[in-house]
Amino acid sequence: MDSYIPLRRIEVDRTQLDIVVIRDDGTIAAPQLTVFVDPLTKAITHTAITFPEDTGEDEP
Repeated sequence: MDSYIPLRRIEVDRTQLDIVVIRDDGTIAAPQLTVFVDPLTKAITHTAITFPEDTGEDEP
């Protein structure tokens, strides 16, 4: 199997950050951190900070 090829498989993990921010419009929001990791090399390939209320997702 090709499981020993870097970047063949990427794992994604998302977690709610333990902070709140005051946005430009005065609302309070709790951001989420999403991390994409290559499990073979342990390299972080991408990160994103999002706000669930902007994407329509349910908060965890």
